[in-house]
Amino acid sequence: MINMNDKTKITFLLIIFFLIIVLGFINIGLISSNNSQSEFNRTVSQASSIENISDMEFAKYYNKSITTSDESISVFKNKTKYIDEEILILQSFDDKSGNDTLKDYVNLEIKRLTSEKEAFDYLIRDMENYNRYKNKSITEEHALGVSNQNTMELERISNNTFSIKNECEYYLNTHPDIREVLINLNVDDDFYANNIQYSNITRII
Repeated sequence: MINMNDKTKITFLLIIFFLIIVLGFINIGLISSNNSQSEFNRTVSQASSIENISDMEFAKYYNKSITTSDESISVFKNKTKYIDEEILILQSFDDKSGNDTLKDYVNLEIKRLTSEKEAFDYLIRDMENYNRYKNKSITEEHALGVSNQNTMELERISNNTFSIKNECEYYLNTHPDIREVLINLNVDDDFYANNIQYSNITRII
């Protein structure tokens, strides 16, 4: 027969057991949150490093007053390779984190980069079109038609990229803690600011 003291001991033990379970879940949650943040910091820093290298290489081309169509194609293709690397790195974050807030931000950056890559794909097409005209493989009328179509597509993509950047900026305004982390990590400012880039006047020969 269980007396009152035994009941008190059992109740006390049950309370302790319950607290251990609750504290265990809290601890697991904290560890998971810390792991997600550490993985986010590592992933974004790694992607940003690639974007910095890519931007520096592209700046050399961008600042030229005269270049060739072949050089332009080479530079644009190289740029898309860098973007592909960034996207793969950012996509890997999805399997490494349970933090939906960080995941949503990373997915917005993937959208930005995907749109930017599409722009460079059309720039490559435009330069290849120019080469075909220069080599007399196509008529001037055909070349102009293709070029005009590419220009319209580039305008559409530019508007889309600007819209995505606005979306990213709004998201960071509603999650200032993420913006602060990005600034403290000293990542490329494309990851937290809606930079407007104007086209340089480069003569293609």
